[in-house]
Amino acid sequence: PILDSWEISSERAKRKWPEITHEQHRYLFNENIFEALGNLGPKKENPEDEKKWLQNTYFPNKLTTKPVEGIREVLEELKSYTLAINTSSLESEVKEYLEKHSLLHFFSDILGKETSKDKTEKFNILLNKYNIVGSDTVLITDTVGDVLEAEKVGISSILVSWGYQTKEHFATINEKFVAIVDTPKELTIAVKKFFED
Repeated sequence: PILDSWEISSERAKRKWPEITHEQHRYLFNENIFEALGNLGPKKENPEDEKKWLQNTYFPNKLTTKPVEGIREVLEELKSYTLAINTSSLESEVKEYLEKHSLLHFFSDILGKETSKDKTEKFNILLNKYNIVGSDTVLITDTVGDVLEAEKVGISSILVSWGYQTKEHFATINEKFVAIVDTPKELTIAVKKFFED
């Protein structure tokens, strides 16, 4: 991920479902996040309060969170590849963030939850658009759920250890990814190695 927004995301979940722990929140990302949230039952937060908090706290805090240190250099190194974002966030929110931090120009496509809440469907949109197959591309992610959705269309994954989940979570899917990296510099190396092999 370009930024680590797990903490504010966890706070958002806790407002809706006060009984959820931080660790339980991390485990929600072992599957499609929208399906996982749907299994939590009705939200406990008043819709008007939620709307105010999102506008006054969540979106402004996320927007001002600095990109992960070294990620701009990674994008510079990888700009010869076609880079796209498949996210569970709003496309407008992601574009605004990337624009604010002068990163938008690195990406050809941003597919958010407005396009689909199913990441597999969005992977297929990208594969069809560029007339490629899953093995022609690689996903960079920080969640088990993303790896599993990418696998359905034959896309391999590189996991980063910063973000929503940790190596402990990744241990459950040992053979479903090509690498785990701990730093942006390692990420550049892993992506280049993937396309050289």
